[in-house]
Amino acid sequence: MWVLTGDKLETAINIGFSSALLDTTQNICIVDGTSSRVLSEQLSFLQSALGNKDNAVVLSGESLIILNEDLNLRSLFDKLIETAAIVIACRVSPIQKADLVNMVKKKYPERKTLAIGDGANDVNMITAAHVGVGISGLEGMQAARSADYSIAQFSFLIPLLFLHGREDYRRNSFVIIYSFYKSVIFVMPQFWFGLFSVFSG
Repeated sequence: MWVLTGDKLETAINIGFSSALLDTTQNICIVDGTSSRVLSEQLSFLQSALGNKDNAVVLSGESLIILNEDLNLRSLFDKLIETAAIVIACRVSPIQKADLVNMVKKKYPERKTLAIGDGANDVNMITAAHVGVGISGLEGMQAARSADYSIAQFSFLIPLLFLHGREDYRRNSFVIIYSFYKSVIFVMPQFWFGLFSVFSG
């Protein structure tokens, strides 16, 4: 799970603990280097120190800019996030949010991405993901207008995913099969009549 926020690093970590995404048993890896050298040292140290445990990675927006420019650092970061259960990116701009979604889509093409946001700064992320969910409320309606699905409260997400999302998939599958057989039934009598009329007008 990825959390992309514009808040500062300390606030982002507090949000992670208050929403039960982070707990005290996890190793929290903070990646906040402001230069290629510092960032390379951080990533190398974290990789050697942590191993393949369930980790939480907290990434700053400044470090993300450097990672996008340096492919060697990007490969080190990719190896680090493979061991992470939670990634929290803080101080990220709306464009960076969309870039992170596209990065995950490119790295894991077989997986589907779901983006959830409540404000205008989440619109790029919502439109970049496979499925976008907008929450209408105090932050305005921009996210809800650009999303595939709109909900009024965050608590409605579970019914959306596990009830309506499944029903939506099932109904679409039924309509596709229905349309196929309906077309067959419409065409077959005409084709059969064509055998007797030698396909003439």
